[in-house]
Amino acid sequence: MENKIKHLLQNPNLHKTPVGKGPCGEEVLSNCHGTVLYLLNKEKYITGPPMEKNTYPLNWILQAGNPGHIDGNLMKKILEKNFKRINWPKKGDVVGFWENDWLVHSAVFLDFVNGKTIIFNQKDIDQPFEISTVETYLDCHSDQNECYYTLLSSD
Repeated sequence: MENKIKHLLQNPNLHKTPVGKGPCGEEVLSNCHGTVLYLLNKEKYITGPPMEKNTYPLNWILQAGNPGHIDGNLMKKILEKNFKRINWPKKGDVVGFWENDWLVHSAVFLDFVNGKTIIFNQKDIDQPFEISTVETYLDCHSDQNECYYTLLSSD
């Protein structure tokens, strides 16, 4: 995971590179959920058709060697099927940010430092990859709460 984080930080404009085309031919960029699955090397958990006409809301686009785009509803299903909710994360666990029942953002937990919860994420679809904190994210999104997830098995 460290090498992938280094790759993303060393390529500050990668988030602006389209990963594919959407149902109407629009360019699609990587997102937070695609970044999480890329960092954890768990793209194999994606099921269902790729992004194409009439697949919304369960759609996705992958890009070899870089983060892809995973719809929030599909990421929610991946978390429900392959991860379990936990109270105390360890390095490499997933942080899900929820607004009611909607998974609006995800990140990878890195560590606890000086009372802060350190994460790696792509803050938004048009934002660069970054090391940040849960606390900083929630300061800007006070209507959301975080939950932690770990893999059910280490396959």
